Amino acid sequence: MTTLSYYCSADDVRRQMGITSSDISDADTIEFIKMAQSEVDALTHTTFLKLQDSGTATSGDTTSVIDSGASWDVDEWNAEADLTGGYMVWIISGTNSGEARTIIDGTATDLTVSPAFSSAIDATSDYRIIKNTYTDETFTGDDTRIYYTKKYPLITAPYSVTIDSNSVTIGGTSLYSTSQWGKLELGSAAEETYWKNSYPQLCNVKYYFGAYLGTATDYTEQVRDLCACLAGIMAAVNMIGGTYTFATGYTVPDMSIQKGVPYPHFDRALSSMEKKRDWLMAQITNKLVRPMFA
Repeated sequence: MTTLSYYCSADDVRRQMGITSSDISDADTIEFIKMAQSEVDALTHTTFLKLQDSGTATSGDTTSVIDSGASWDVDEWNAEADLTGGYMVWIISGTNSGEARTIIDGTATDLTVSPAFSSAIDATSDYRIIKNTYTDETFTGDDTRIYYTKKYPLITAPYSVTIDSNSVTIGGTSLYSTSQWGKLELGSAAEETYWKNSYPQLCNVKYYFGAYLGTATDYTEQVRDLCACLAGIMAAVNMIGGTYTFATGYTVPDMSIQKGVPYPHFDRALSSMEKKRDWLMAQITNKLVRPMFA
């Protein structure tokens, strides 16, 4: 089983709090990290894609990526039947470069994906396995040729756009897309159809989104710190609620210290973490913000 990678580590959280593993277990800390990741995603209206595994395909076809040197657990990357959850394969160079597809089945060396790639995977296809962000979005048109996706940035252009069951060709002069903002604009080709409010809920777009946390991304460390800060706040509240043991009670000359004495200092530490959380949120959001007209 591949060790999953989160936005931050248990050590990152404990470093934020100034505590050690004897104060809170790795298992509990990881649970707080999972909850913190969900909060980071909700606050930023996106998700940050941490690399889980990568390599170069040795062969494949339009619905499979085969890496004979891999040693995955059977079905470890699988999404749900409706293509949500789980993980996806993102082709970063070679054949099908830029395309992302949801993993629906897997063996030790073979990943089955849906929907199909535009052409057969081959030995030039370099891949990354990351969190699946498949989105199926249905909406009502508003008499314009522009639509902004609810999630952004897009990993690549949408792989499916339909209006009243009519497919719109992606790219060319039919549909322009701006990945950073999730902006889709219908062109002036012969097949052009407007998003129309006379066809309620008959506009549909399917796409993958997310901000990749790579070495060249200037907010990578800030996302890590934000997740660690949020998880640390959760852990601190948990410790105050019953497991805070820094001073359970002891006596020194002319003074007796009980369990509650350190709480004011802990409260000040929490306040500092909350201020840092707000500052980090502002920094990250400024780098992901949409244009004001979006």
